[in-house]
Amino acid sequence: MDTGDNLKYFAIIDYPSYEIMSEYSKKSSERKMNSKIVLDILTTIGNKSGMQVIPTEDTNCCIMVEGGKYAFACLSNPQFAQRFCRTVLTELKVAFYQQVPGAAEHAAKKEDIPSRLLSDFALKHSNPRDFDKVAEANNKIQEVSIKLQEELKKVAGEKEKLEDLELKSSEMSASAKGFEKSSADLEGMMKCRNYKLCFIIGCVVVAILLYIFVPIIKSVSYTHLTLPTICSV
Repeated sequence: MDTGDNLKYFAIIDYPSYEIMSEYSKKSSERKMNSKIVLDILTTIGNKSGMQVIPTEDTNCCIMVEGGKYAFACLSNPQFAQRFCRTVLTELKVAFYQQVPGAAEHAAKKEDIPSRLLSDFALKHSNPRDFDKVAEANNKIQEVSIKLQEELKKVAGEKEKLEDLELKSSEMSASAKGFEKSSADLEGMMKCRNYKLCFIIGCVVVAILLYIFVPIIKSVSYTHLTLPTICSV
């Protein structure tokens, strides 16, 4: 998530005089309006120390009062996570004490604060992934989760393809067995028909032979019977 437009305003304020010592506004035209929002909320908070996030209609105001000397403020869009605002102000406090020598011991002045402290800080923290380890870990988890889901979908797709292949293979095997059985049945029928045909042909041949030779045999037999009679006469 790109949050360059979410962090709108930073301020370091002398507390409790409510004097803005240094400020940075993403849009210079909104600087006065943003500073007024921060000062109004800070006045409402009063002497409460610690970190507070005050949501308004158009913005979240995160204010941290530190040691009764300074207040660190950040304005962000409502969609910007509050924990990011808290992390930003904690980092701002650390940067302030690092770059303003002696600020922890005595009250710093405007001229003690480097002019580019807040602008450089805003640029550095324009994206929460650059400073928030939880967000970075969550993003990596989401990326891994997405890749894992894609791989699972691929595996599921391959499983469906394998099941389809197994089904088609089973169907082909059943068809082959059916064809084999049909072939065997057809072969048996053809053999039976061949046997019947041979038997019929054999019968026809025998009938023809009988039709030819029976009269001949009868004629020969008749001749043998008549010859002795003639001779005796």
